Amino acid sequence: MKAFWKSMTIWFNSVAGGLVVLLPDLMAQLPMLKEYVPTDIYRWLFMAVIVGNILIRARTSTAIGLKDA
Repeated sequence: MKAFWKSMTIWFNSVAGGLVVLLPDLMAQLPMLKEYVPTDIYRWLFMAVIVGNILIRARTSTAIGLKDA
């Protein structure tokens, strides 16, 4: 069993979730980003999360747990 903090799936989802949560605040603080960020950014972020999860799960076969075994 692999420790949960070594899981690529958990790290990937944490980073992607953080981006989704922080993006509106970042765009409000830095209005010049609006011209570079497409209006459908959330649709693309969620699609990246889905595809990323599929690819990571296809690569891994180790279960996760609370500690290394």
